[in-house]
Amino acid sequence: MGDEPSGGAAPPDTDRPDTDRPDDRLPSVREREKAEKERAKAARERELNEARIESLSWISRQQLRTLNSEAAKKANEEQRRQIEDQMAKLNPAFVRNDRLQADFALNMAVPTFEGALEVAAMIALLAWPSVWVIWAFLWRGGLSYRIVQIALVRGDGRPAGRWQCAWRAFLVWVPLTALLLVSLWLNAWYWSVWHPGTPYRWVATLSSLTWYAAAILLLVYAVLAVWLPTRSLHDRLAGTYLVPR
Repeated sequence: MGDEPSGGAAPPDTDRPDTDRPDDRLPSVREREKAEKERAKAARERELNEARIESLSWISRQQLRTLNSEAAKKANEEQRRQIEDQMAKLNPAFVRNDRLQADFALNMAVPTFEGALEVAAMIALLAWPSVWVIWAFLWRGGLSYRIVQIALVRGDGRPAGRWQCAWRAFLVWVPLTALLLVSLWLNAWYWSVWHPGTPYRWVATLSSLTWYAAAILLLVYAVLAVWLPTRSLHDRLAGTYLVPR
């Protein structure tokens, strides 16, 4: 009788697990933090996409609206269902799991290849003029001149040197390539630092202006080719003349 606790209180249950320990709550806290980060990331991507859409031309915005119209979404949904039907026929164990698809779409990071595409575009811009210069060096002005029976010569009538031909092609392509590279670089930098209310809107405008300048330069080349058919500006700088064969 003397061993019983006073007041009739039951002895503490030492075998009951402590569910209020901080360690038990860590997984749920981490999951909430992860979910918050994913939602913040998704919200930023939506804002970024909306800003990109607003930066497009009017024609591009109309095309994008057409692609995102309800009719286009219904067509995509119908195509998805047809694919699922085909998969179900080929694999009887195939089961549609909308919840799994939704979780995958919400939680999985969608890989973006924007940076790789910009690098590839810059490499292509550098590769094409390089090939053109090498081609001019090998063919003394290019294969097209041979097809149309035009030759590049020096002031004394002798055939132009290979280095002269390469230098001439270099002078043609360097301004155009430089403008396009600057436009791509400015555009890539602007979107890498973009945020709502960014003060760098002028960078995007400058990127567009340099792109338009490259297009205008092409028109200038065409006008000069018609106006000065035998010796344009780059011919004067390279010391060459265009003459019929």
